[in-house]
Amino acid sequence: MVTYSLDSALNSSLTALNANQQVLNVVANNISNVNNPNYSRRIAELSSISSNDTVIGVEVSSIYRSVNESLIADARKQQSNVANADTLSLFYSRIQNLFGDPNSTNSLANNITGLFTSLDSLSLDPQLSSLKLNVVNQANVIAENINYLAKNLHQLRYDADQQIGTSVNNINSLLGQLSYNNDSIAIGFNLGNDTSNLLETRDMLLNSLAKELDINVYIAQNGTVQISAAAGQELLNESKYIMQYAQSSSLQGIINNTRFGPVTVSRLNNDGSISDLSVVYISGGVSESGGTSSNVTTNILSGKLAALQQLRDVKIPQIIDELDVLATSLTEQFNAIHNSGGGIPPATSLTGTRPVTNTDGRDFTGTSRIAILDNNGNPILRPDKTPLPPLLLNFDKIASGGLAGEMTTQTIVNEINQYFHNDFIQNKASIGNLYDVKLAAASNLSTEPGGIMSFDLDIQNDSQVSSSVQITAVTVSGGCTGLTSSLPAAAGSTAGSRSRTGAPFTVSFAGGSGGPYTISVTVQNTDTNGNISSGTIQYQVNDNPGSTAVQNTRYQPITASGDATFTVAAAINGIATAQIVDAKGKPVSPGNSGFLQISTVNGKYGIIMDDIDSKDKGLRAGSPYSVNAVTGTNKGFATYYELNDFFVRNSNTISGTTNAAVTGSAVNLQLRSDILANPILISTGKIVRSPSAPQTVSQGLTAAKATMQFNANPSIGDTITIDSQVFSFVASAVSNSEITVGANLGITLDNIATALNASNAYTSGTVSKAAYTSDAIDLLTITYGNLGIIGNNYAISGNFVAAQVSVNNESYSITPNGYLAGGTNHQVTVNVQPWTYGIAIGSNESINSFASLRSQAVNFNQAGYLPKMTNTVLGYFSLILSYNTVQTQNASDYLTEQNSVYNTLGTMMDAVGGVNLDQEIASSMQYMNAYKASSKMMSLIMGLYDTLLSSIK
Repeated sequence: MVTYSLDSALNSSLTALNANQQVLNVVANNISNVNNPNYSRRIAELSSISSNDTVIGVEVSSIYRSVNESLIADARKQQSNVANADTLSLFYSRIQNLFGDPNSTNSLANNITGLFTSLDSLSLDPQLSSLKLNVVNQANVIAENINYLAKNLHQLRYDADQQIGTSVNNINSLLGQLSYNNDSIAIGFNLGNDTSNLLETRDMLLNSLAKELDINVYIAQNGTVQISAAAGQELLNESKYIMQYAQSSSLQGIINNTRFGPVTVSRLNNDGSISDLSVVYISGGVSESGGTSSNVTTNILSGKLAALQQLRDVKIPQIIDELDVLATSLTEQFNAIHNSGGGIPPATSLTGTRPVTNTDGRDFTGTSRIAILDNNGNPILRPDKTPLPPLLLNFDKIASGGLAGEMTTQTIVNEINQYFHNDFIQNKASIGNLYDVKLAAASNLSTEPGGIMSFDLDIQNDSQVSSSVQITAVTVSGGCTGLTSSLPAAAGSTAGSRSRTGAPFTVSFAGGSGGPYTISVTVQNTDTNGNISSGTIQYQVNDNPGSTAVQNTRYQPITASGDATFTVAAAINGIATAQIVDAKGKPVSPGNSGFLQISTVNGKYGIIMDDIDSKDKGLRAGSPYSVNAVTGTNKGFATYYELNDFFVRNSNTISGTTNAAVTGSAVNLQLRSDILANPILISTGKIVRSPSAPQTVSQGLTAAKATMQFNANPSIGDTITIDSQVFSFVASAVSNSEITVGANLGITLDNIATALNASNAYTSGTVSKAAYTSDAIDLLTITYGNLGIIGNNYAISGNFVAAQVSVNNESYSITPNGYLAGGTNHQVTVNVQPWTYGIAIGSNESINSFASLRSQAVNFNQAGYLPKMTNTVLGYFSLILSYNTVQTQNASDYLTEQNSVYNTLGTMMDAVGGVNLDQEIASSMQYMNAYKASSKMMSLIMGLYDTLLSSIK
């Protein structure tokens, strides 16, 4: 009985010794991890060992962590927020470093100010080369700085994209480790082993995963976990999953808005292969203009991965969009001014940068002017030594088959070539104050010969007075039907202009000989001084030229009669041409893409444009060139084709964008290369009308007059001749050359006056310039009111059978003849307007317009964080800079806030599971004393055993 008691006491002491040893190990481990933030305090739980309801010892029944799972979950989610804020703050700091100190001499703000200062200086001496060079250098620095900012922002997007790939790899690694950890915890739990270290590792892995993306965690009773993203997509359960993403291959792909690949999660099969079922976490898409990637969506709301996606697809693109709008506005403002001006000497060739084909259609309105000048900025002379006015493109009267104003690029090319090339190699017909009258095709030919065709007139009026132009007759040779429409109403010809009459007439070639045909057009021109000229001009038109596309073709005259004069073309090859060329300046074939180019034939001449009030209206829906409506840019003609741009943008094709005219402007902004190489090409001034010049002209003092007094009524068959026009007396007139003999002389005289005053093809010429009045008794009076024509007279005569006529109170005769008399003239010197344009040395209109942009408020479209607004260029950039500064500070404040929340949660967790050194030392002393007590108890029992054994012996 005594032995049994001693055995029980010894066993109890041994278990106590062992239990205290284990507890001391737990306490020592706690103390060693006192500074480990990822360590949770371990607690050893003691329990009695019983046998037959008798306590026979003590043991450590479990070792567990002192944790609050709810606090751990909150802290884990907060770690996602901290990682998100930290990533945003880091990138915004990098962005802020890109913009630099706004007060630095190298800052973009100071560069913009420097450009306007250099323009102010150049306006005072526009011809000084050093000042032009300074402007070019300042402008180039601005372009390079905007390029630098944009390219580095794209680089940050590229970095964010690469880090998305790194984050995806980290997530996959952590999911793999958590899966292995789950297996280890399950085994340990089933064996009853201490799994606290495995649980600690599990939490550390979960914390690392939470930094990458926001997750939901379900902890099973055995300590294993199931993980899903915050939006519910599975990441780890009884199955394993893998996240996939293919990073962008190059920075240029980012710049060109190449479509991003999606971030997906797929379940793994038992053999490790990827199942077909996958969930898209972040969709692919193309970054759109306007600051957002509207095609990119995400189910990840926090963590580093969410921040990287937001930076790549939203936040950095918003800043780039703002820079694009800045670059676009700067470009458009400078280019609009530069395209409507020029320098001395003018550029010998202007090549656009907007890609076009010859069949591209556009609707322009208003007018634009193209002048060809010599190297001193003066108008050049025609072969007849008269100054050449500029070409005034009146877009409201030009068409290529649709409505007026709707035209192809080829039509514009033809219009320019017609004036600056064809006019110099074609015959001319002049009439009155009209320098040149051409026949112009107002429609295309029918597909088969013998069809119909419409025409109007193309008129050059270089005089000082306007005119009213009337087509009075049209005939067509070759036995065809000829004129099938009524003759058009009179059209105006403005002094100093070239214009189309606009109202067409139609002829039919049906039944003809097949052509070519001679179309005879009788034109009556009445200027605002009352001068009337009439003549017939003949043109040759081929009904089968090999192409039916002849609209806007001008036909040169082949002869002229009456008051119209005919001039044979001078032996000259023209002075300028327009064409569509490729990037190397070579002409492209019809239908191929190229650029509009206007070039002079040699270095003696240059080109200066003026957009005046021209505007690109886009295209209406259903036009010959577009099924759908196309929004106009409202840019002038030269500005639209970018013929004389200052800044060149979007030299690279930006694919997949909704607004390529804006997107990429910042990264591609550059100064035009030939201006950079030769600053003399800067537009300094605008073309202005040449000053008036003195000229000696004839001015009439009095009108010439004549009288014809009859002594009897004319007989049928008698004739009267007025300036070679013969009129016959008949019983009943049926043609314009016949006069009806009345019942008495008074009625016949009224009939004579009516016939001679008539406006028709037969009376056109000198007859139609005079006024014919009858006294209804016996006298016909002729008054030639065309003052200023030297001589003021022409011949009159008659041939009568019975009646006799006295001319100017001379003797009566059956064959009277005489002249108008009494008109006198004198020579005077007057100032006349030559209708030419030039640019004077020292002109600074363009430079002043450039300089005014410093304080001029312009419209900026909504972009990024900035709303649609009106501001100066410098003011807008200042807003970009200040807003980014605010965003950087907000990101820093947000990080501080999230860290504060996380630290608060950490303090709360420390209170529960943190190691308190004082507490652990006290516990160690407590359990060490207990250990010592158990040791003494064992020594005592062993002594009792010895005594007992001795007594037995």
